[in-house]
Amino acid sequence: PQQRTRPAQEARPVDIRLGVVAQAHASSRVKIGSTTVLCALRMVPRREHKVVLCEGATNETVRLAVERAIVLERLPKVSLSLKFVLWSGDCDLCASVVAASLAVADAGIECFGLVAAVGVGVHPETHELLVDPLASEVPEGPDLVVACVGDRYATAVLYSKPNATGANLRDMARLAADAARASVLPDMAAALKDDRRRSSSTRQEEQIPKDDAFLL
Repeated sequence: PQQRTRPAQEARPVDIRLGVVAQAHASSRVKIGSTTVLCALRMVPRREHKVVLCEGATNETVRLAVERAIVLERLPKVSLSLKFVLWSGDCDLCASVVAASLAVADAGIECFGLVAAVGVGVHPETHELLVDPLASEVPEGPDLVVACVGDRYATAVLYSKPNATGANLRDMARLAADAARASVLPDMAAALKDDRRRSSSTRQEEQIPKDDAFLL
């Protein structure tokens, strides 16, 4: 099994690519550890805006995490349809939130900030709190997952196990938020900045061919 090579309070690096789906209005591919998520966004005009519709290998938690970061009064009257393809690993929820937030940013939709999600788990033997735990460390997955909106420094608990209570819950939430702001959010911001430097021709060369349009 994979062994941890980073400090207990540090999240894994996030590998990010934007604009990867040719037939989408915006898209992202996020890889964290053994999890890879491909997210494609389409905007469909309608009389009233429907904020985010998530389809595919994800859940309502992702929709809520991203929706809360959008500046609703600036959102055009459109339906935002987010579709996912997920190669599952040990951080599906975190990677899906990051991918969805980046796709929304890639579409130029105004947000209060990028949304990063980080989990914290309790090692079953040592009871040490581990940020972004590996499956070999915490086989049943993180005990707590927190979402952070960068520019607002706002946090929200996306998921918690029944044993995550009281002081233990506060400690885990603080560790998750600190890790998100220390590495995940900066990785996301850097990816957006780098993408804006790329020419449109370079972006097209790196996109998934239209023949492989399995998302839309």
